Amino acid sequence: MATTLKDVARQAGVSHTTCSAALRGLPNVSPRTRKKVLAAAQALHYNTNLSARMLRSNHSGLISFVVPDLSPTYYSMLSVELAREATSAGMQLVVQQSQHSASEENSIIGSALSSLADGFFVAPVAHYADEDLSMLIGDKPAVILGDFTQTTRYDRVKSPNSEGVNSAIQHLRQQGCTSIGIVGGMTDDKEADIPEGSSVLTLQGLRMHAAMDALADLYHENRESIVNERLIDVGWNSDEGIRAANLFMEAGMPYDGLFCLDDEIALGMLHGLHEAGVRVPEQVKIIGFNGIRHSAISTPTLSTVEVDLPGMASAVVSFLRRRIEHPDVETLPQKVTVGTILRARESTAAGNV
Repeated sequence: MATTLKDVARQAGVSHTTCSAALRGLPNVSPRTRKKVLAAAQALHYNTNLSARMLRSNHSGLISFVVPDLSPTYYSMLSVELAREATSAGMQLVVQQSQHSASEENSIIGSALSSLADGFFVAPVAHYADEDLSMLIGDKPAVILGDFTQTTRYDRVKSPNSEGVNSAIQHLRQQGCTSIGIVGGMTDDKEADIPEGSSVLTLQGLRMHAAMDALADLYHENRESIVNERLIDVGWNSDEGIRAANLFMEAGMPYDGLFCLDDEIALGMLHGLHEAGVRVPEQVKIIGFNGIRHSAISTPTLSTVEVDLPGMASAVVSFLRRRIEHPDVETLPQKVTVGTILRARESTAAGNV
């Protein structure tokens, strides 16, 4: 009898989900656990025979997640939730990184490994018309993340940018902030292929525009004024958050509330301000976005708009599974915007500012 994944998991003393994640190199598995799982697989002479599986069922059981980069904790957490949902549905997740490169993204989608996948979940850095996506993906099911690609053919799952941004800004106002600034830039994508005049934007761009609109409405100013007067323009990582803290202090700390477009920016700001002796939330209140794990254990703990990543993963796998299992049933493309939860913590606690 052939060795199964369950046998390997039992031999390694881990769960089925952890075993599957370790064999696929997903980022939520520690090096020690991965080494133990690989040793068990080798001892039991285990290997996944995709060719045999495809011959039997005409399906590989693989779904491909094409993501710009796993360095941001947001995408790493999403990949973990997707892997969990895929495993529960009897499928396996393969994660491939485009490194924010449109050309690399095209190469990945058209690669030999991707050709084995039954379906795709794509967080695009390139702007695709439906016919372009069709040429790359063929007739396989696909789900697109966000509004960067204005597809009318494929299912879509959206991050709640406008809703989450408005919730964050409203929270800062409720906590007594009268002058609010934005921290974060438009995009990190190196080759983001956005046609001139196009309405499509990257995840960063969508969130940035939502924040500018929220402050423009609040202060009765136009976007240009918001960019010139209320934006600390930095990249989306903790090092850039530290740089933002320095820029904020050099400018004389003109805001009493800061909305960071991403938690990693906010965590960098907290560190930079703490090192300089600036007290949060007494001197400035800070809120982030995404709800990454470290936001709950920082000093002070970080208020954030937490995105429902389990819900997003569930929707993606449900969309793909339906279209994989029922390819002849024609249904209109579906669109889901996942929810958020405002996590009010120490970084925005009420008190004198």
